[in-house]
Amino acid sequence: MTDKDHTRAIILCAHGSKEKKYEEDFLELAKKVKKKIKASNIFHCFVETNQPLIKDCIESLWVRYKNIYLFPLMLFDGYHMIKDIKQEVEYQKENKKVNIKLVEKICLKEDLSNIFKEEVSKKMHKGKENILVVSSSRSSKVNLRKVIGAYIKEICNQLGIEKFFFSDSDYLRVESLIKSKGDKLNVIIHPIFFFEGFLYKMIVKKFKKYKNIETLRPISHYEKVIDLIVHKLKT
Repeated sequence: MTDKDHTRAIILCAHGSKEKKYEEDFLELAKKVKKKIKASNIFHCFVETNQPLIKDCIESLWVRYKNIYLFPLMLFDGYHMIKDIKQEVEYQKENKKVNIKLVEKICLKEDLSNIFKEEVSKKMHKGKENILVVSSSRSSKVNLRKVIGAYIKEICNQLGIEKFFFSDSDYLRVESLIKSKGDKLNVIIHPIFFFEGFLYKMIVKKFKKYKNIETLRPISHYEKVIDLIVHKLKT
């Protein structure tokens, strides 16, 4: 899609956050995507908190563009994906007759396991026991332990990491390992968040007091993730 295609608009949709760094990260991602696609018809919106909201963004574009493609920056089919995004898209289709299509979102295991296998491997220390600790938002609609567990197992199996933990439910176990094994242990923290919002900062702060901690950046900070988004938009 190029600037010559004036009939289509792309909307990148994120959750939203009061954290300034979250919005900055999102706008930086949108800027990079726009540059790689070489198009100016790329817009952004939020589910809540920040502006513009998803409904307002769609309604400001449908009179100017024949086709609208909305890309949700969500990893799970949770409440916001189902209620705020999918239902809004269907409402716009049925009631406003907007020609809008939901672009397939990024899949954690299928799309990101190879990218983050490489990033986790960079944080591993030879001669030490490497463990992986993951953190994500919570959901009443999705069994996150099952979804994230499948993703992390894929990474751990390929890298030979024997143990992985969830930062919320397994924190005391991880803390006990850190205290008992000391310098023999290398803890790799993998916060599964697109941007540097409140939850990302909270997990980083939680482990900051310990030594031998390696922390991965938010998902959107990796160039291969940007390339993945561009690929999905182009296809």
